[in-house]
Amino acid sequence: MARKNFDEILKEFLDESSEGLQQLDTLLVKLEHERDAARIADIFRVIHSIKGTSGLLGLNNLEMLAHAGEDLLTEIRDGNLSPSKEITTALLQMVDSIRAAMELVAQKKSDAGFNAGGLIARLESLKGGQADRPDVSRKAPADQAGPEAEQDLSAAPAPSGVGAQHLRVDVSLLDKLMNMVGELVLVRNQILQLGHSNSAITSSSQKLHQITTELQEGMMKTRMQPVSNLWDRVPRLVRDVCISCNKQVRVEFEGGETELDKTILESIKDPLTHLIRNAIDHGIESPEIRRAKGKPEEGTIILRAYHDGGQVCIEVSDDGQGIDAARIVAGAIEKGSITAERAARLSEREQKGLIFLPGVSTSSDVTKVSGRGVGMDVVKTNTERIGGTVDILTASNGGACFRMTIPLTLAIIPALVVVSRGIRYAIPQVNILELVRLNADQAAIGIEQARGCSVYRLRGRLIPILYLHEVLRLKEGDGRQEQPSEGVNLVILQAGMHSFGLAVDDINDTEEIVVKPLARQLKGLTVCSGATIMGDGAVAMIIDVIGLARRAGVEVQNEAQSRTAAAAEHDVAIERLVIFRVGKNRRLAMPLNLVARLEEFPKHKLENSAGQLVVQYRGGVMPVIALAGVLNLESDGEGSELAQVIVYEKEGKSVGLIVDEIVDIVEERLTVHEADFHKNIRGRAVIQGRVTDLLEIPHISELWTATAQTVRGVN
Repeated sequence: MARKNFDEILKEFLDESSEGLQQLDTLLVKLEHERDAARIADIFRVIHSIKGTSGLLGLNNLEMLAHAGEDLLTEIRDGNLSPSKEITTALLQMVDSIRAAMELVAQKKSDAGFNAGGLIARLESLKGGQADRPDVSRKAPADQAGPEAEQDLSAAPAPSGVGAQHLRVDVSLLDKLMNMVGELVLVRNQILQLGHSNSAITSSSQKLHQITTELQEGMMKTRMQPVSNLWDRVPRLVRDVCISCNKQVRVEFEGGETELDKTILESIKDPLTHLIRNAIDHGIESPEIRRAKGKPEEGTIILRAYHDGGQVCIEVSDDGQGIDAARIVAGAIEKGSITAERAARLSEREQKGLIFLPGVSTSSDVTKVSGRGVGMDVVKTNTERIGGTVDILTASNGGACFRMTIPLTLAIIPALVVVSRGIRYAIPQVNILELVRLNADQAAIGIEQARGCSVYRLRGRLIPILYLHEVLRLKEGDGRQEQPSEGVNLVILQAGMHSFGLAVDDINDTEEIVVKPLARQLKGLTVCSGATIMGDGAVAMIIDVIGLARRAGVEVQNEAQSRTAAAAEHDVAIERLVIFRVGKNRRLAMPLNLVARLEEFPKHKLENSAGQLVVQYRGGVMPVIALAGVLNLESDGEGSELAQVIVYEKEGKSVGLIVDEIVDIVEERLTVHEADFHKNIRGRAVIQGRVTDLLEIPHISELWTATAQTVRGVN
């Protein structure tokens, strides 16, 4: 066999075996609890394939180990043995040993030096006798295999799930293509800027924008993987920790189809592992204690993944004893992480948050699983490193719930471009709650001083204000603009459990930016997470919202956060809503997390295309829908030259909703009353003392088709 052909076949064998081994941990753990013929067949198929191919490749030590495991599985399949705890443990150890052998083979192209004699003997003893071992003395070395062997290998069927519809691609190639798409996005942004000043290239630039966006979305999908890929390893982890802690725990999964960028998926492995280990060791009680409390002896851990406003939330909850805030505070004071005086001023939620400080632990005993206080700070650090946050909630069953909120991707993100002292900065849109513009008089009255900090009262809640130029120590003239604009522009940001306002001189626009890592010399900039190149070729730093808050010492929990936390403690939902008016007195609301932007368009910019209303928007063409027409109302905005538009995103596309007036953005604990008078109204609620209809956003095509008729109150 040619050496090149052997290397290719070996690589394919390692790739396929790795996929199979990834399934075995879960399959074996499930088999221990419930005997299932199909599950046994799946396990047997993977081990049999590894045994056969390793023999053809001359990997004799690996073949003998797989052969011993196959013999034991045969006894289980034939009903002669049951998959006891001891047998399952031995089979899991076999899987670990095969992985180790694979790593050795990948490095040395041989399994020489791999010795699993002790494990083979254990597998054979569990089988109940000496298994027949393959006669390897007469096997030809891999590089002397004859044509028949070469033909058998090349003709071997692909494993389940790999066929004509799938193709393996090296991750480094995807990374390279993603970088190239990033460069293309930069060029597109530059051309779009030129298109604003040159009508001759407007049409071409819009076409380039459309193609680039589709290419970018396609490339992003190639890097996306379901969270279930990460969860495949969890049952084995839970089993091993339960054996160490002498506890009984089952794990449940929800939302495994939720997708994340592969890089981020890899980055959250360690935080997720720490959370699960802590849930078992610290949260779930021993069977005896649970029995005394009237709980089932077997505890439950639930892993849940779901999308939330352009981010992904992963929750790890348990039905254990919950989190003792007083115990955490005592541990933090003992470690010198906080003073008793300061701890007394913290809310219960902030006290629980002290568990993320280095060295703080709720366990009085040090075990090989936990208790050293070097777990939760790693969870927080690793999650924040990829732009995420970790929150502590209280589970409805009295246990604990940790929620990681992480971005979908780190490569290309939507960001708001702001200006401070003439220098542009980009703020990731996922951290932005809303924008507030104050003129000079409003700023003088509205911005107050409290405990030496500037604060602003926004709809009854007190928000600390940071001035970007002060935090970054910028001076007049550092940038290219000499004077900041009059008044104050506030960007209301969310940083973990805290929200704060960032005062900037000017707000430009939202655009997709390509995230570039900081050079080694700039790694110490805790307030910046990266850099990007703007459309005009200038470099803009990307603000790290959490780092900025930490540097400025934003630790005051405002009233709204306390209210939201209290609702979470009692499992009551608080919704953030946009309130708007359609018609003379009709008030409506929709969830703020569906809203991308609030816009105003001159009515002469609204055009008809194939009987449907559209507007040229950010380099593309956006469909717009007049809600007055959909809801059979008479518009109250006929005399205005501007159309008030709420831009929302669904299924990756933007659609504009034309309303008569945007009233407010509120946080409300809703009591929804049923309303069946219109299919696009999901109910009604009392908001700000007035009855408000709650808009039900249907599928884009359905809503767009419903408004392809003549639109009232627009032209």
